[in-house]
Amino acid sequence: METEKKPNPGPEQGLNKETVLERGKIEKIGGPIELEKVRNWTHNYRRMNDKDTTSHLFGRKVIEKLLAQKDCQGIRMHYCIDDTGKKQLVLSGVDHFGNNQLPREKQATKTENKTQLLPAIAGNDDYELVDQSWPCPGTQGCSSI
Repeated sequence: METEKKPNPGPEQGLNKETVLERGKIEKIGGPIELEKVRNWTHNYRRMNDKDTTSHLFGRKVIEKLLAQKDCQGIRMHYCIDDTGKKQLVLSGVDHFGNNQLPREKQATKTENKTQLLPAIAGNDDYELVDQSWPCPGTQGCSSI
């Protein structure tokens, strides 16, 4: 028995960026995509970026931990370039307004050659950002879609 594919909530379903945020429907963003389309898209990317990272693997536990954060409705993936020049992905939880759930920042001050952390500002002590994924190519299980 074939399962019914639900359409990606988008403009054709009356869910554009404004209505999604207005209605608190962040958890409904995203949807299935056909394998052949993904194969075409990943092929296009690899052709244009033949020496670049093609994907990142994150484990289930870190994904579930982000989703378990208070009021988390989704996950945002941030493209980054690390200090060595390599492409990275950092994940953050997102609340029902589409705001990143960020940990509280620590301000550092220097006194007599010592760095001292001041009380945290903004954010929430319970929120985390996630990195340390396994990039492809370069780690086990990397294969092209």
